Amino acid sequence: MIVPITPPPKQVGVTPDVAFKRAIELQQRGDLAGSEKNLSGDSEAVSKHFETLANLGSLLLFEERLEEAVRFLRRALKQKPNSAIVHNLLARVLYLLDRHEEALQRANHAIALDPQFIDARATLAQGLAELGRYDEALAAMAQAIELAPDQARLYYSWGEITRWTSDDPHLAALEKLAQKPASLPLDDQVNLNFALGKAYADCGDIERAFRHQIDGAALQRRLLKYDEASTLYELESMSALDAKWIARHQRVGDPSPLPIFILGMPRSGTSLVEQILASHPKVKALGERVTLSEAIAGACGTTSIPPLLPQRAAHWSDVELHRLGARYIKALAAPCRQARPASQISCRQTSGLPASFTQRCPTRASFTSAATPSIPAFRSSRYFFSGHSQLYSYDLRELGRYYRAYEKVMAHWRNVLPPGVMLEVQYEEVVDNLEQQARQIIAHCGLEWNDACLEFYKAERPVRTISHAQVRQPIYRSSIGRPRPPRNLLLPLLEALGVARRQIN
Repeated sequence: MIVPITPPPKQVGVTPDVAFKRAIELQQRGDLAGSEKNLSGDSEAVSKHFETLANLGSLLLFEERLEEAVRFLRRALKQKPNSAIVHNLLARVLYLLDRHEEALQRANHAIALDPQFIDARATLAQGLAELGRYDEALAAMAQAIELAPDQARLYYSWGEITRWTSDDPHLAALEKLAQKPASLPLDDQVNLNFALGKAYADCGDIERAFRHQIDGAALQRRLLKYDEASTLYELESMSALDAKWIARHQRVGDPSPLPIFILGMPRSGTSLVEQILASHPKVKALGERVTLSEAIAGACGTTSIPPLLPQRAAHWSDVELHRLGARYIKALAAPCRQARPASQISCRQTSGLPASFTQRCPTRASFTSAATPSIPAFRSSRYFFSGHSQLYSYDLRELGRYYRAYEKVMAHWRNVLPPGVMLEVQYEEVVDNLEQQARQIIAHCGLEWNDACLEFYKAERPVRTISHAQVRQPIYRSSIGRPRPPRNLLLPLLEALGVARRQIN
């Protein structure tokens, strides 16, 4: 969420302030590119205008242009060192960059500057949870809820940190809040339903949980602009990169063996696979970062991946593909260097952004090493996501149609990529035989076996995915064969998947 920082009234009429106000108007209309253009205007004037620097940093955070966001937020703090809002924004960016020590300092400093600042306490709780410090995270979130008991988003965050129990006093407070949903802003109604969905699921009331998920998703869908036709066409266009294209560019990419790509739909087991790999002493896990997307966007001369990437990639030259690989390797080097001495920066690095399955073919052509594996993970997944990241997931029919398109994309990669590039991993098989599957994964990545991979839950690293709590536990079977919602609630999904007439077990 972009955080508008309102300028003092006395600055009205100053040129940077006029541009700032115009930028905020454009943000509210959803025109983020236009807003950035207004904020970026006169660089000399911008450099001294706190509100512009702060909001530009916030906008860049929203667009996941993280290093740029850091630069502008630090410049804003030079103008106003005691801005709790900017310290909190900077903490959020630093978490995403795996700079957790400074991020925690910034969040705590924001709280010290403004003890009533709820967002800073929530940011602190999020960072502590990512580090596995759950008792501290719950304490921070409890303080936030105490300060703002009517903010449903805080209860949603509470449920991300811990499992709900029927005697949790926060559940009683959440249910009380649910008695007057219409009085809440639409965003909070969304969070209310998703929080209740998680709470009732944890307590075993699956039908009630799923009804709240459906209601929350329907409200969220009203807030989103999702062009389904364009999205499905984009996935269908992957066939433009065929086996002949791959063969033609087989030897032109960057020779680095560093990357390991973990692909798949969200909540399909990608975090578990990455945690197994991250337990190996020669692997550094990047988590769900956008480094690959940034490299591809940079190769296209844009700030985000352009539409119809496969059609563009079909015309890339050998030089352009090599440049893309080199750009990505350069981006990987920084976090690896931070984690290990310079003599060991050859450590392998996982990239676990699930949606990168849409970028697999051009990525493969950007690397020539035979040891640049992909590991698609598959699993029956939960149905809805909070936030704005998975636009297809807030309507069961749209979700079903997207999943069918995803299956076609994965089948295409399976057919056109060279043998041995992809190792397909089934979540259920990992649960049933961890050692066999873990050994297969490690060998596929060209690494020697290490017993630490069987104790992946002990790996001390930040985990930013929604699965951060699960991957810090030993293998468990509770998510396999768990109770499903009644068939009538699933019918729209089943129809979209083309399996409505089958009996689900």
